[in-house]
Amino acid sequence: MTHTISLYTVYHQPAHLIQNRYIKPIQVGNGTAISGILYRDNEGDHIADKNPFYCELTAQYWAWKNDLNADYIGMMHYRRFFNFNGEKEYADNRFGVIETESFTLNFTQQFGLEESAIEAQVLPYDIVLPQAWSVKNEGAKDLLTHYAYAPFHHKKDLMIARDVIAEIFPDYLSDFDYVMRQDSGYFTNMFILKKTLFADYSQWLFSILERVEKRIDFSRYQQQEQRVLGYLSERLFNVWIAQLLRNNPELKVNYLPRVFMKNTAEKHWIAQKVCQKNAVSVVIAADEHYVPHLGALICSIIDHLSCDAFLDLIILDGGIDFISQKQLAHLLGKRGAIQFLDLSDEFTDQKVHMHFSRATFYRLILDKLIIDRKRVLYIDCDTIVLADLAELFATDLNGKAIGAVFDYIMHHFCQVGVRSIEFTNYLPAKKYLEDYVGLKENWRHYFQAGVILFDLEQLRTLNYADKMIASLTEKRYWFLDQDILNKYFVGNVHFLNPCWNVVNVGADIYEGLSAELIAELKAAERAPAIIHYAGYEAKPWVDLSAKFAEFYYYYLRQTFWYESVLTSKMLLNVRKKSQKSGEKSWRWKIAYRIWLRLPIGIRKMLNGVKDYLKERL
Repeated sequence: MTHTISLYTVYHQPAHLIQNRYIKPIQVGNGTAISGILYRDNEGDHIADKNPFYCELTAQYWAWKNDLNADYIGMMHYRRFFNFNGEKEYADNRFGVIETESFTLNFTQQFGLEESAIEAQVLPYDIVLPQAWSVKNEGAKDLLTHYAYAPFHHKKDLMIARDVIAEIFPDYLSDFDYVMRQDSGYFTNMFILKKTLFADYSQWLFSILERVEKRIDFSRYQQQEQRVLGYLSERLFNVWIAQLLRNNPELKVNYLPRVFMKNTAEKHWIAQKVCQKNAVSVVIAADEHYVPHLGALICSIIDHLSCDAFLDLIILDGGIDFISQKQLAHLLGKRGAIQFLDLSDEFTDQKVHMHFSRATFYRLILDKLIIDRKRVLYIDCDTIVLADLAELFATDLNGKAIGAVFDYIMHHFCQVGVRSIEFTNYLPAKKYLEDYVGLKENWRHYFQAGVILFDLEQLRTLNYADKMIASLTEKRYWFLDQDILNKYFVGNVHFLNPCWNVVNVGADIYEGLSAELIAELKAAERAPAIIHYAGYEAKPWVDLSAKFAEFYYYYLRQTFWYESVLTSKMLLNVRKKSQKSGEKSWRWKIAYRIWLRLPIGIRKMLNGVKDYLKERL
């Protein structure tokens, strides 16, 4: 038998929405409609106009009067959720909630806010309650004291509620007094009840609050104080549930932790659909620090894109501010559209080293972010495009999941015995790929991940994303996600013409390469389609003399950031010179002190040496 669950999540302002067949966002009050929310408490039989006094209870009232088909009805809030994940425990804070900073891609999975997890934690039970919280955490001895001394709460209102209970539900009076003497209870108006229980509770609660409302003079209350009926309901729920469980011990109850979200800002993770024909879908990962270089890259793409192609540009956004986003969009003109997928809070616990940033991990989850395109072209942000990407985008992958360029540099490392990093015990590159990464004999097929053409349909079938992320957390890798991509896509790569990912390195990497590989590399360098400024010292904004720097600065001039990049470079040079000057001055002072302590006769003998050192210290 199929059961229906209506778990209403209350919103009074725009925030990130979580919804599925069971989780149903509902907007309270009479304000402007919040985009994406289907349910409002000001339709049908409602008391939405009383929301300033009843708070989230206006949503409960609406559910009671209008949702007549659900088998279970429950309440959550836009920043407070049940943790339906029964497999993992999380530490809570002194308020009895699991505190999390902001919404992330795996939030629903992490806390079981998925249909299957909700079913597992709800359907076997009659009641789902939050885990009890003790008011002793806030220095109160019992619920009565806690209410009396809480900000914006007034004990007299609680006593009015007691009087009403004595009048219309006298059999609950002893439960009221009992609950007020307890030091713990169920707070924040969160629960899930079978529909008959929900109807019974709602009838009981609103009968009391309707009478309490008439006896309170709200005109003397500030805005926060006017929320009194919502405050009272948290305590009244404990009264109702106490008698229910005492009289019906056979009821099955599940107690779940609560999750509190500090930053409720809406997140845009999923790429919106683009309907233009001849769209070339390009994905680039960047953050605010890389905005100037992203701008130069965009200009280079547009400059070479065929006239009938439309640039469908998707930015995996690691924290690009609003103004920069507008400036980047301006660079496209009418040649394309740009959208930013907010990933700034993803992979925050993932460690990086060398010149890498967290943005490098974003491409591992492309199939989760882009759900309606058949393929996308991923390009590193430290690149400049010198050919038509429509040509690369249309490449036949011959049944392979990805297209990428052979990594000549890593092959060079393997042949000459370059060692990896400390975390991998400085293994020689070949040994590192064979054993640490696990490529075995396929070490010789290692590809460079700066430019990858992804067959998204295959990615969705392979479903590697979670496995790749797990691999990254298990141990540290030399080239991070590039190593992981090689590990999982070994044997499933169509190798592209090397001109599509020309790394600006010197001839020293030819050492150890075969004559055939050297010829391939030289041909690509003579006519690069994409230049890749890989490595810190190879970047033209770090070293003006870097190979192929002229192409970068040519396109940077077409952006908003040419002057700022040059200024930053000049300031960096001045700072370096200043540091060198500071070092000489320090040495000079030490030498001068020693000089003063020397006998005069010795000083005369060393005058020539003094003048020599003075010029150099």
